[in-house]
Amino acid sequence: MTTQRHSPQAPNSDARESFTEHVQGPGIVHQMALLEPVALNELISDLEAPLNPNFERAVEAILSQDTLPTFDAARTLLPAMLARFGLTEEDYDTRAETLAALRKACHGCPIKGRCWQVLRSHADAAACGAFCPSAETIAQDAVDLLE
Repeated sequence: MTTQRHSPQAPNSDARESFTEHVQGPGIVHQMALLEPVALNELISDLEAPLNPNFERAVEAILSQDTLPTFDAARTLLPAMLARFGLTEEDYDTRAETLAALRKACHGCPIKGRCWQVLRSHADAAACGAFCPSAETIAQDAVDLLE
């Protein structure tokens, strides 16, 4: 009886690319979410941190799925969003209820991933206003508070 031996073949370039993209993107993000959620949160909370494009896309996806409980959208995204409209959280000192409502909306936002990606790209108020559910309120607050 003879046995045929198959020599291992190198994966084709598409398979290698796909594997590399997975390892640098969803693979590492999901591993970090399971094993190092605080470190992942710290990394993605820095909107200026340079990240691999595959990693960025994977973070956007995990934030959109709302499966990263350590990520505080209101702490990371709201200050950046307010800044696009020329405001800070301190501008709401006399409007604590409005700021609380904005934080609540940010926590419950279904498009955190998109928001995170857009804010990382330094989009202006007009671009943010095109998708942010709170943009109209923030824009009006900018007019009222900065007069």
